Amino acid sequence: MRLLNLLNAYKQSFIWLTALVLLFRLDDGKDSISFCIPSMLGFSYCPGCGIGHAIHHALHLNFTDSFRAHWLGIPAAIAILYLIIQPFFLHPKIKSYEPPIYDDDHS
Repeated sequence: MRLLNLLNAYKQSFIWLTALVLLFRLDDGKDSISFCIPSMLGFSYCPGCGIGHAIHHALHLNFTDSFRAHWLGIPAAIAILYLIIQPFFLHPKIKSYEPPIYDDDHS
């Protein structure tokens, strides 16, 4: 039960942490997979293309390549790190869940 409370309280942090770990491990080669929907649909321009690679480079502290891939990569990496850390300051202690006590006497 305690693990479920922990997962519930920090669900957003776990999701963002998973995303950052995947972006950190991203293969940044030219033949790597792309999740860009406009590119998959055949559009030549997408304002978000390169953001994943930019975050990858920012997490590896390679800021020049990050800026070349997308100018919002560094701010996005900082914002995601903030989203991971923020709930730990909002909910520093997890209290165990206690079900409410209902009174059976309806008189």
